[in-house]
Amino acid sequence: MVPLMMGGKLAGYIGVDNPKEHMEHSLILYVVESVISSKILYQRQLANNDESFLVLSKLREQYATMYFVDFETDYMHTYKTNENYNEKYGATEHYSESMGYYVKNDVAKKDRERMIEATEANHVMERFKEEDSFVLDFEDHSLGDVRYCQFTYIKANDQGTQAIVLGSDCTKEKKEEKMKSMALEEMQDVIDASQMGTWHIELVEGKEGRMVADARMKELLGLSDEDLSAEEIYSFWFSHIQEESVQSVLDSVAKMEAGNRDENTYLWNHPTLGQRYVRCGGTARPIEGGYVLRGYHYDVDDIVREKMKQDELLKDALNAAQHANRAKTTFLNNMSHDIRTPMNAIIGYTALAASHIDHTEQVQDYLSKISISSEHLLSLINDVLDMSRIESGKVRIEEKEANLPEILHNIRTITQANIHAKQLDFYIDTVDVIHENIICDPLRLNQVLLNILSNATKFTSPGGSISVRIVEKPSMLSGRACYEFRIKDTGIGMSKEFQEHIFEPFTREQTSTVSGIQGTGLGMAITKNIVDMMGGTIEINSEIGKGSEFVVCVDFKYSGKAVAKDILPEFKGIRALVADDNSDTAISVSNMLKSIGLRSDWTLSG
Repeated sequence: MVPLMMGGKLAGYIGVDNPKEHMEHSLILYVVESVISSKILYQRQLANNDESFLVLSKLREQYATMYFVDFETDYMHTYKTNENYNEKYGATEHYSESMGYYVKNDVAKKDRERMIEATEANHVMERFKEEDSFVLDFEDHSLGDVRYCQFTYIKANDQGTQAIVLGSDCTKEKKEEKMKSMALEEMQDVIDASQMGTWHIELVEGKEGRMVADARMKELLGLSDEDLSAEEIYSFWFSHIQEESVQSVLDSVAKMEAGNRDENTYLWNHPTLGQRYVRCGGTARPIEGGYVLRGYHYDVDDIVREKMKQDELLKDALNAAQHANRAKTTFLNNMSHDIRTPMNAIIGYTALAASHIDHTEQVQDYLSKISISSEHLLSLINDVLDMSRIESGKVRIEEKEANLPEILHNIRTITQANIHAKQLDFYIDTVDVIHENIICDPLRLNQVLLNILSNATKFTSPGGSISVRIVEKPSMLSGRACYEFRIKDTGIGMSKEFQEHIFEPFTREQTSTVSGIQGTGLGMAITKNIVDMMGGTIEINSEIGKGSEFVVCVDFKYSGKAVAKDILPEFKGIRALVADDNSDTAISVSNMLKSIGLRSDWTLSG
């Protein structure tokens, strides 16, 4: 019985039954150890064979072809290959023959020359002097379609004369990679089309902020030609944030650091373009000592300012609508009184006339007052109807030939009675009017001038004056002249606040109850709409207590020849004085004398 030691430790005992007397213990031990060692070695051999089979099977699953190559002997052992290759090339143990045939026949033409050189034995052994493995990419056309393949050469001995060559089909991976690449390119196209810049910012405690910006981002910052460090770019960007926007930017960064995606629009001072609205958005991830922010930046100045403009227009429209609603409410309140006044007069005087039917003079007086009240009521109704027709688009400008002096004569005739009744001085004169025959809508032009003159008459106290001056000026349009109608009075005037609303419907500075002057508040709104339809402009200059002046400018076509300014040149320089007991007659004659070149004044005679 002897102990059995394995690796310096007691493994057990070995006993020999009936040994020969001359057999020594050492011999027994030697025999036993040999037997056991052989058994263990065999067991390990079996285990190694199992491991090799497992490794080989896994490699066979991973790779399409597997070869062992000895470049010095040109020997090649095939562990796995495509069955089609054996049929095409035949079985061979020569590397140069097999690889050469494959490259020349099945590798795509664009890769063929490169692969002939790269797979040549001496070339491979040269590469193994610098690297233990390398990969060759190429296109394979052996099966009639395009496949993307690789050969991986792995150095198999220290000398680099032997190699394991593994072939793999990467078509699926390449197609997926290509699709991803195309998607990235499309995404980049979208980014480029959006004029968006991208950046990432590193914010680490105790260190300066760093910004890495792409080319578009630098362009947006005005730094496309600058060679700056990441710290300098960050400092430039942050220092140019408009002061009132700094806090909103810091708040946005804080939201990102808290794990949220955020966007922010703020004012940034561009070095050459000035204040611009920009929009930034992004996310953050933590790093040691701080965060990395990644995001985008683009100029939204035009969009923001257009939205601000639209918001302002909407605000103005809302204010206008609210003002119009208030004005309509006021109008209805005023009209309820204005309409009742003439209606009550009509009803009252009708009753009086009926009760005094036998008293002719009284009835005539009552009927006269009924007529006056009826005309006023009709005027109120006509104003409302005119405004309604204008707002519904039913009013049209009908152009025809008209004579300007005739229009002015008609205006004088229509207004003369009211002007005389209030004891007002009334003047009409012309300046540089050489085209008297014009193409216009005389009815609407009369309406504009009469509406303005009617207000001037209403709001000018007795003893005051009203003047109408017509000036002809050159027009930018061929065959036209610009006619400026200036109607000025010495009346009560109006406030600056009311002047901003005078052309709005149903607007009056004082109600008729307060002012004692009847009206709907539609006259100036009607006038403004007609002037707009004629393509002209109307302006007002007024001051409380000092009167008002309305200026209407319209371009009219003219017809016929220009009127000569100096018909009788022999009267040039002569002064004349016109005296008459009627101011209108005196003014009219004086203007006629002026038109033939005389210097004329007028006065009232006793």
